[in-house]
Amino acid sequence: MHIEDIFEDLEAQFEAVANQGSNHLAHLEVKIIEVRTKTLRMKLIAPIIGVDFIAGLDLDRPTWHIFSTRYISEVVFLEAQDESLPRVRQIDETIGIFLTHLPLPGLMRWRTFDNPDFQKTGAVRGSSDGFLLTHQGAAAKEIYVPILSLAQLSIDSIVDN
Repeated sequence: MHIEDIFEDLEAQFEAVANQGSNHLAHLEVKIIEVRTKTLRMKLIAPIIGVDFIAGLDLDRPTWHIFSTRYISEVVFLEAQDESLPRVRQIDETIGIFLTHLPLPGLMRWRTFDNPDFQKTGAVRGSSDGFLLTHQGAAAKEIYVPILSLAQLSIDSIVDN
């Protein structure tokens, strides 16, 4: 084997590794993702990928969705026609920490892992110590939902006209 052949082989290996690395990061350029679970498919814009969750704005309604990655069966990274949409953002936060940044109070719906087909609704008042604090009506007493039991949390955005 000639020295030139060795360098050509090394160059080809380097190029393959470089292309593999760029393919791995290609999903960070995406602006729309589709989250798939056992029972639903939902397209999200302005996606956020956290340590144990994926969040984004519903493509069709003014609603933010937060999914536990344990509830998601597949994520599809889609091409966006609208260049003004924000790209995927990756953050180094868990769902518990992320929920502390939510504007409160807020009208929310959630599903838990023990019953993912049933959605509960309520006004969320805050989160701390691993619990989401909510009320299900003006006269109702507080309900503490364990954050780790959340499969999906949907937050209705207020749209001003």
